Amino acid sequence: MRSSAIALFLFTLLCSEAQAQQADSTLRLFAPLMGRTWAGRYADSPEESHIQHVVRWQAMLGGRVVKKVKAVAALDFCQVSFYYWDARDDQVAFVSLTNRGQVAHGSVKSDSGHVVLSGSRATGAPFMLSFRVLADGTLQDRFFNVTDGNLRQGHLIEYMADSSEAVGRALECEVDP
Repeated sequence: MRSSAIALFLFTLLCSEAQAQQADSTLRLFAPLMGRTWAGRYADSPEESHIQHVVRWQAMLGGRVVKKVKAVAALDFCQVSFYYWDARDDQVAFVSLTNRGQVAHGSVKSDSGHVVLSGSRATGAPFMLSFRVLADGTLQDRFFNVTDGNLRQGHLIEYMADSSEAVGRALECEVDP
């Protein structure tokens, strides 16, 4: 009887975890990014100066929130972002925080296969960020500063899915109190 109760508990836990892995319909634009850990680098950096960036998106709170964790261990950088449906503004919104005290917020939309964030930093400086998975499986992360309404590209990071244990451990920065 006890083993049946434990099996039922584990089954319920696994089912709830599986359910939590899917974003609700308002956040489905993140589906191509979720379910994998991505490892990448600046696309235009010389081979000898590659710095690994690791990122993962996952649904939480019953699929009503998507959490993104990004880590760059070599730079002691960790970022946690939360994406959610903002019913007041009738749009997907986000808030992003880093271990360096940086805060950003804004809105998210899907545009021709890109997940596009339009936001501003706590300083008020506007930016745009886009994510897109290419046909070969590469995830492109493009950051743009917005100055006088004009976009100026900042970084281009290219990621590939990576299920190695070492890459997964890089994201443990999020548990730092």
